[in-house]
Amino acid sequence: IHGNMRSTLDLDFSAEAGFPDNPDDIKSPMDAALTWAERRHQVKARCQSIHRKPPGHDKTMPTYSLKVCYQLPGDRHYQNFEERKSFSEVVEIEISLNDVLCETDERELEASTKPLRVCTLEDIVAEKLRALLQQIPRKRSRPQDVFDIASMVRRHGASLDLGKVASFLVRKSEARDIVAGKSAFNDAVRERALVGYEEQIRPFTTDFIPFDEAWGEVLALIARLGIPD
Repeated sequence: IHGNMRSTLDLDFSAEAGFPDNPDDIKSPMDAALTWAERRHQVKARCQSIHRKPPGHDKTMPTYSLKVCYQLPGDRHYQNFEERKSFSEVVEIEISLNDVLCETDERELEASTKPLRVCTLEDIVAEKLRALLQQIPRKRSRPQDVFDIASMVRRHGASLDLGKVASFLVRKSEARDIVAGKSAFNDAVRERALVGYEEQIRPFTTDFIPFDEAWGEVLALIARLGIPD
C-alpha cells in the first residue's frame, strides 16, 4: 500500500474490538471467507492450523498464527483438496488482538472489491518505532523495522505528519508499559536491531539500505519528534 520495497513471508492483521479470542471461533469464519477465493479465482484454500501466542488467556495482547493451505488449478491435489488434511503450500497469517490502532484509512486494491482498511503511514512508523523499543524487554531482534522506517522516511519523509507519529508512538508505548523517550533509542536497541540485518533484509529487497545508513535515518527521525528526551 505504501510502496515499501521489502517483501515478507506472511500477512499481518490487527483485529478490531469484539474479534473472537478462540481458535475454533476464528477458524470457522476464516474458512467461510476463503470460499470467496474459490468462487472468484478458482483457488481452493482453508485454514490448516491456528495457534495462540502466547497461550493462556491471562495474556491480553496475543497473536494468532494461522497457516492457510491452498491449491491452484492444475496443482497436484487440486481435485482432491477436500480429502487431504495438510499441504506444504501455505500462506502464513498473523492476527494480533488488542493492538493500539491510532489511525486507519480505506484503500481499493481492485475496483470491483470492497475497500481494504489499512493503517496510515504515520501509524505504521509509530508501531515500528515502538517495536524497536520493545526489543529489550522481549529479548528479540527487529532488524526489519529499521529498514522499513528508513525506507519510509526516504520515500515519504516530506509528507509524514511528525506530530501524529510522536503522539501515536507515545500511545502505543504506554499500552505496552514502555517509555518512549529519545534517549531510549540507545546502543542497546541498536545492537538488538543489528542482529541478522544483512541476512533478513538484503535477499528480500531490490532497494537495500546498509544498516548504519538505515539506523541513521531512524535517529534523525527520532530527533525531529516531539517526544521527551
